[in-house]
Amino acid sequence: MRVPGWLFPFLLFAAIGAGCSVPPALAPETMPAPASLRLDPSPETARTPPPSRATPPAAPDIEALLAPFEDDALMPPLLAGLPFEPGRAYAILAQLPAPAVVDLSAPNRARQGLAGLLNPLAVARAGTVLGHVMIGWRCADGRQGLVSQTGASGGQGQRMLLAGWGVGTLLAEYSDGRLVSLDDLPLPHRRQLEGARARVVAFEFEAQSCQAMRRALAGYITHPAAPTQRYTMVPDPASMQGAGCGSFAAWLAGQGGVFAQIAPALHREVPLADSYFGLGRSVPAGVHPWLPPGAEPEVLQRLPLLSLLRADWEEGAELGSVCLLDMELLLLALDRAQARAGIARPARLRADDEAARQLMAGADRWLARYGRVTPVRMGNARAAVLHWR
Repeated sequence: MRVPGWLFPFLLFAAIGAGCSVPPALAPETMPAPASLRLDPSPETARTPPPSRATPPAAPDIEALLAPFEDDALMPPLLAGLPFEPGRAYAILAQLPAPAVVDLSAPNRARQGLAGLLNPLAVARAGTVLGHVMIGWRCADGRQGLVSQTGASGGQGQRMLLAGWGVGTLLAEYSDGRLVSLDDLPLPHRRQLEGARARVVAFEFEAQSCQAMRRALAGYITHPAAPTQRYTMVPDPASMQGAGCGSFAAWLAGQGGVFAQIAPALHREVPLADSYFGLGRSVPAGVHPWLPPGAEPEVLQRLPLLSLLRADWEEGAELGSVCLLDMELLLLALDRAQARAGIARPARLRADDEAARQLMAGADRWLARYGRVTPVRMGNARAAVLHWR
């Protein structure tokens, strides 16, 4: 059966951005390199594990490196207008929800969520095909910035799907990754930040934590392993192996201590099976496939696209599991923060989801440190600023 051409862009983005990942520990010194099997298209693309720590550039270079992310004239109005206390520092998390809930608590729920991302009307309303996370900062000296990770924008994901990799498309590494500067921030994302769906929360933290975030970002940009160019769900930014939008934002926020204590609760152990994880017939240039540790390539089969979308994902031989940052759990953490400002959001995950319950309990304990919350309304947009006092 021929797949309509209009469907390809939605399938591509649904596959590449359903979630982002890091292992539970965000601290670089405790982060082991993930075990995986990479099938590179040529020997020249083989990678050597990079050092586990970034080396920040000299202080004078940091200002130049971060200038594209700290242009006051290009800062989205909602973020620039948040009521920060003078002389204090804040980390800012901004998440644009996906058009549909991608529930990773069970295979078939995940399949239904991915199918929901193919609805063009929902995508148009959401202003994003798969959701996006941005991380910002407002330092005590008034310096403000915003950055996010992106990638897989050259059609490689579409070719991976058509080649039969199934959800292996989600877990591959794409070498066209980049950090999004303020000048590069897409217009649909800017518009969403002015609407009611975006979750924007600013968390007060120590002044030195803000500078630590900036130094960590500079070190990430200049690291010899070039993690900014490695867009992936499986490795993690702390070990300089690349990231997706959510894992990058969570890592950089963690450099300032934001949500660091509940980082494990933002992740899920997602089971894999050969009913939806395939072995494609080819590997597009610039893509490094990932296989579950211990999986034998010869037992995997090519998964035609329409068969993948129609299959029962509860069936098939088990291939192990992978730990992924769950974008819906990250969104839930921000919803808990906004709830402290009286901003009510509809539940997106099931009431019997144990991971969601644990996340809410952990987030509420972490948020209890904030003694004062300022609700923000700018047009249709809603935000919350959490102050220590």
